[in-house]
Parts: sequence; structure tokens; C-alpha cells
Amino acid sequence: MFKNSLNRWYGTFKTKKIGFKDYSFLVLILIPIVNVFLNLGFISVLISVLYPIFYFIAILIAIYSLWKKDYIYLFVLGACLIYIMIQEISIGKNDSNIDSTTMSILTYNVNAFKNSKDNSNTDLPSKIVQFINDKSPDICILQESTYKVGLNIKAYGYQFLGFRDSLEKSLLTIFSKYPIIDNGFVDFPNTRNNAIYADILVKEDTIRVYNTHLQSYRLKGNLSFKEIVYNLNTNYSKQIEQAHILKSHANKGKKPTIICGDFNATAFSYPYKIIKRNMNSSFSYRHIITGKTYGLFNYPMRIDHFLYNNHINLVSQDNFQLKLSDHEPIFVNITIN
Repeated sequence: MFKNSLNRWYGTFKTKKIGFKDYSFLVLILIPIVNVFLNLGFISVLISVLYPIFYFIAILIAIYSLWKKDYIYLFVLGACLIYIMIQEISIGKNDSNIDSTTMSILTYNVNAFKNSKDNSNTDLPSKIVQFINDKSPDICILQESTYKVGLNIKAYGYQFLGFRDSLEKSLLTIFSKYPIIDNGFVDFPNTRNNAIYADILVKEDTIRVYNTHLQSYRLKGNLSFKEIVYNLNTNYSKQIEQAHILKSHANKGKKPTIICGDFNATAFSYPYKIIKRNMNSSFSYRHIITGKTYGLFNYPMRIDHFLYNNHINLVSQDNFQLKLSDHEPIFVNITIN
């Protein structure tokens, strides 16, 4: 039966006249995939952000074609979605496997402990700190932290507050219940964005954790269309440069490695693809819809990520909708091979 169905689909495809709808469908499903290998400036940025809309329209076309008994659309869409799942989605273990060997990690852009939509809420720092204390991760990784509030997080015996008087950089911090035996900076040129790392001794293993904050898009004020395009082109190229710098640094090590933080880039972007090469994502099949970490005009995006190499196993991932920052945290449980 399956062979007959394939022959029927192939025969339909072979005799089919290729029209505008067919080209449109192929463009909708292939452009987001191809986009991760290209730098088309602001066009690449838009594609990487709008990819859910591309696939939503493609799904509608496939459903309509199914009703018209034109199965080739459904087959092609299914093949592309399977490819995306293989490339991006990691299938975690069951939460019941969490035990004494499991280590928890939280990564969170706290936006300087203020919510850009409600700066009048003076309780935000204490609420974020309370959330961290309640979750009590073994390793807590913060982007856009502040030195003063960071000192109030006292549940950790080891910390790397990546503050330097000599450089004006966005503050990144790493807190750990395990000993930090080495740390350092991965500086990106001509920007406030950067990355830091810490080598953490976990029982008999040493893992390297990178806290990353790639180039931000600052589209504030009354910008003209030309200024917006220039901003997107320039900052996207900077993200690609920074991704290469970070990946080159990470590739020098042989130990279990985690790269996480605020990439300011979706999973369908070239910078993300560079960093993710030969790594796994904590993004689980259970978080296809709920994996949002940032909302722009209430449009859901996932620009915060947790990547790990093959020396590490993912046990679980949790997402939140705290609305205490302009980003949302990612909480994972892992084990080390």
C-alpha cells in the first residue's frame, strides 16, 4: 500500500505543471532553512524572525492541498519539518530521571533587574532574586546583570562577576555552588556586548560554561527606514563576527562545554548556526510552542539559548512566563557523561 501511494505521488508530481502556487510553497518552506547559511543583512534578520509565519502559511497550503487530494505539498512540508526537527530539536529524557547526579542550570537576561515595560516596579530586583533563590540552580548565569544587585545573590559559594573598570561592557555573571577553578573573557571588538567563561569543577569533572550576549539591535527612537536597514545590516554582521570569535574560542577546549545566554538571534539565523555547530540544543519537542524567551510587540521569539556538546546529557528543560524582564529564563537539568 505504501509503495503504491509513493508511486501515485510520484506520478502526480511527474505530470504536474509547476505554477505560481508551487513556487510560492517551495519558497515558504525552503527560505528559512537556507537563511541559516547566508548573510543577507536585514533580509536575513527578517526571515529569521518571521519563520513561524512562513511555516504557518505553508501548513495552510498543505491542508488546502490535502482537501484537494494534492498530496505532494503535504509530503514536501513533512520532509522539511522532519529535517528541522533532526537539526534543531533535542528530545530530553523524562523528568523522573532527576537524581543526585543531575545538575541544574539557569540562564536569564535580567535586563539590569528592571522591566522595560514597567520601570516603576521597584520590587523587580527582589522578585528576580527570589525566583533565583526558589529555583536554587546549581549554576546561575545572568546577562545584563548589575554589580550591586549581583552582590545580593548570596546562595553561591563561588561567583564570577565579569566586571572591569577599564572596559564598558554589558555585565555578565556566573554563580556556582561548585568551585570555579578558572575564568576569563571573550571580548568582542567595538561593542558593549561580550562573553565570559568559567571552568567549574563538578565532582571529578570540569565543565566549561560560556555566558554569551551577542550584539543587540537598538531600534529606539524615531528612526527612518534607511536607518533601520543600516542598523540591522551592521549589527547582523557583528553577530556573525562575534559568533565566529566565540566558536573559535570554544573549539580549543576538549572538556564538557555549555554555551548559553542571549544570542539576540533565533534558531533560523546564521550566527546561531555558527555557534550550534557540533552542539545540541536544550530546545525540546515539548517546547515547540512554549519556547518563547522574548516578546517584541507581543510577537513570540526564542533568542535565548542553551547549547551543550556530546559530553553532556539533557534531562529536562523548563520555560517560564515571569514578565519580570524583557526576556524569560531557561532552566535545565543535565548530567555529565
